[in-house]
Amino acid sequence: FATRADLSMHGLTFGLLQTVLRIRVPPELLLRRLHCHGDSCSCRAISGDDLARAIVPRARELCILTTSRPVDAEHHAHGERVKRILADNYVPRHTTPGCTCGFLAAPMDDVRRLLEMGEVPVVVLEGRELVVRSASEGSYVAVSHVWADGLGSTTEEGLPRCQVERLAKLAGNLVPGGAFWQDGLCVPGDRPLRRRAIGLMAATYADAEKVLVIDAGIQSQCTLASSREEYLLRIATSGWMQRIWTLQEGILARELFFEVADGLIDCTCFDGASYYAAGSMIPLLQYCHKDDSALTYQPRSLASKPVRCDVNDLIALLRYRTTSHPEDETLAVAGLLGVDARMLVKVEGQQERMKALLMRVGRLPRQLAV
Repeated sequence: FATRADLSMHGLTFGLLQTVLRIRVPPELLLRRLHCHGDSCSCRAISGDDLARAIVPRARELCILTTSRPVDAEHHAHGERVKRILADNYVPRHTTPGCTCGFLAAPMDDVRRLLEMGEVPVVVLEGRELVVRSASEGSYVAVSHVWADGLGSTTEEGLPRCQVERLAKLAGNLVPGGAFWQDGLCVPGDRPLRRRAIGLMAATYADAEKVLVIDAGIQSQCTLASSREEYLLRIATSGWMQRIWTLQEGILARELFFEVADGLIDCTCFDGASYYAAGSMIPLLQYCHKDDSALTYQPRSLASKPVRCDVNDLIALLRYRTTSHPEDETLAVAGLLGVDARMLVKVEGQQERMKALLMRVGRLPRQLAV
C-alpha cells in the first residue's frame, strides 16, 4: 500500500509533468528521453510509479535542453546580445520602460577604504543618498542576479535611482535597516579594487543574513499563489541557474530568497512533498541547511561549518552553467572548494589560474588526473 508521503510525491510528480507540458516540452520527447536514459519507463508508465520516479531527476534537463533560452525568452534575447557583460554598450535598465530618473552611486572613497582594509562594503539608502558601511557592522542582504537582467554596473557608475530604491525596499523587507550588497554598487571598475572585491565574494555571500535572487523570468512568471511545480521549473530553467557565478552565491547562502511578482519566497515553500523534487530540480539546494527526517529547509547558522564541495560534485553542479569570462571560472567556484580567491585573483591567465586552483585543492578525481 502507498504511504501518504508516496501519494504526495506522486501528485507532485504529475504536477511537474503538467508544467513541463505547459512550457511546450513534447510528451513524446519526454518519454523518449526517459527511455534513452535507461529508466524503466514506457507509454504504459505514464500512470505508474516508474514515471513518478523517473521524471523528477530528468525534468530540469528536459526543460533546459528543449528551450534554447530561459523561459523569459523575450527578455533574455536581449541578454544574449549583451553576453559580454563588460562591453561598452551595456546600459543598466530602469524598473519601468520610459523612466528617465538619474543614476545613484555609493561614495567611492568609502567603498575604496573598506576594500583596502579587506572588508566587504554594503550600502543603505538613507533619504535620497546611499551610505556605505562595513558588512561586519550588522546584518545585510546579498543580491544575486545575472547582468542580462539589467542590474549590472560598477561603483563608479551606479544604478538608476529607481532600481536602487527597489533594491533598498526589498532589503528592508528582509533585514532590519535594509543594508544590502549588490555588485553594481559595491564592486568598483578600478582593476585593483575590483580584484579585492572579487577575492571577498565568497565571504560576501556566506556572511549575508539573507541572499536574494533577482531573475527577470522568475519574477515575471511566478506569484505568491503559484504552485510548487511552477516554482521548481521556473527556477530550474532560469537564467540565474545557468550562470557559473550564481552557483556559489546560492550554495553559500545562509537563507535563500527569490523575488516573485508580488513578494518573496524562500526554500521552505519546498518543505514536505516537494522536498526531494526540489533537490533534484535545483541541485544547489542539496547544500542548504535542511532536515531530511522532517523534509524541511532551515536557515544556516553563521557559526556552522563552511559549505564545501568536492571536485566531482562541482563538475556535476556546473553542468549547463556558463560564463562570459572563462578566466573567471576558477574565481567563481574557489570558495566552494575551500580555496581563497584572493590568492587566485593575483594569478594572470585562465590556465595558470586553473593550475593554481587544482594545486590548492590537492586531491583530484582519478579520471580528471588522467
